Amino acid sequence: MSQDLSFIKEELSTCEEFTNPFDIDIQSHVKYITLKDRQEYFYTGGKYIGMIDNKIILKTQKRNVYIPLTIKNPNGTILYKTRLFVMDDNIVPSRTHDEYQSIINAQQSIIETMTQTIASLSDKNNEYKETQTKYEGVIQQFINERKS
Repeated sequence: MSQDLSFIKEELSTCEEFTNPFDIDIQSHVKYITLKDRQEYFYTGGKYIGMIDNKIILKTQKRNVYIPLTIKNPNGTILYKTRLFVMDDNIVPSRTHDEYQSIINAQQSIIETMTQTIASLSDKNNEYKETQTKYEGVIQQFINERKS
């Protein structure tokens, strides 16, 4: 169990939060945050093997652990809901995400430079076309003068 925010953030970087335990696949690795002694703690959890009476059952290396989904007051009102996180292979870890972000930024810079270059070359091309049109007009005048 931990309350170290940097550790928790790293552990949850490849996880997706589930609000409904019925959506969790059997044998999925589940991590969770719940109350203990009136304080929130993060647990690295274990393999999800089922549910029983407002609790999920996780198999750890040592034993099965029963985690309450809700903690209630004696009058039945919900005091706290346990947060469940399932490891997801499709989620890109934050370090890899940062690497991808730097690649995207570099490519975006290249695209912007190329866009500026293309715009500049397009302007020069238009200038050359105008000059060519002028010269063609002058040549046509000379041809017309010679014919007359």
